[in-house]
Amino acid sequence: MGQKALTWFLGAPVALIGGAILLGMVGVIGTQDGIVDTYTDIGEGASLRTNVDEECAASMIDLHGQAAWDLVIKQTAEIEASGGAQESRKLSEEEIATAVTTKVQNAPVVGTGIATLVIILTLILTTARGVMPSGDIKPIAIGLVGTDLMLMVDILSLSFILSSTATFVLLAVPAAIALYGCRIGVQRLAKNELIRVVFPPLVLIVAVLGSILGGITNPTPAAALGAAGAIMLAAYRKL
Repeated sequence: MGQKALTWFLGAPVALIGGAILLGMVGVIGTQDGIVDTYTDIGEGASLRTNVDEECAASMIDLHGQAAWDLVIKQTAEIEASGGAQESRKLSEEEIATAVTTKVQNAPVVGTGIATLVIILTLILTTARGVMPSGDIKPIAIGLVGTDLMLMVDILSLSFILSSTATFVLLAVPAAIALYGCRIGVQRLAKNELIRVVFPPLVLIVAVLGSILGGITNPTPAAALGAAGAIMLAAYRKL
C-alpha cells in the first residue's frame, strides 16, 4: 500500500513534470501563435562608425586601439563592396503570408497553456489516487482519458490559428471529462488532513505561475489572481 501510494505521490508527478520539461526542450511543447515580424532585420554593419572627422577617429583609436580601427576599416570596405548594409523594410503581404505559413509548419505540437492545464489536472488525479490507492480507479481513469483527449485536440486542431471560441468548443467535452475525474479526486483529497492544508496553496502557486509561463496572462493580472486566491483561502480556513 505504501509503495503504491509513493508511486502516485512521487513517481507520477516527477515523470509528468520531467517529461513536460524534456518535451519543451525538444520543441514539442511551446508557445503557439501566428504572429510574425512585419519588417525585415537590419543588415550587417561595422562594429564602429568610420564616417567621422579626424579628431573623433583619433579618439576612437586611442580608446579601442589601432588594430580594432584597422579591422573596422576592413569591415566597412567589405560591406560597401557587397552593396552596403541593408535597412529594415516592411514585408509585402505575400512575404508575411509565407512567414506565417512557415511559423505554423514549425510550431510546437502542444501549446504551453494547454500543457500547463493538463499538468495541473493530472497532478490532481494522481495525487488523489495516492491518497486512496485502494479506492475505485474508474473516476481517476476517466479523468486521465479527458486530459489525454485535451492533448489530442490541441495536437490535431492546431488551436493556435483558431479563434478562442472555436478552441473553447473543441476543448469543452474533453475538459468536462477531465473535470469529472478531478471532482472525484478533490473529494478524496479533502478527506486527507495534510493534503487539505498543503494542496490549495500549491494549486494557487501553480495556477499563478502557470498562467504567466503559459502566456495566458501577464504578471499584473496574475498577481491579482494570486491575491484574490489567497484571500479566499484565508476566508475558507477561517470558516
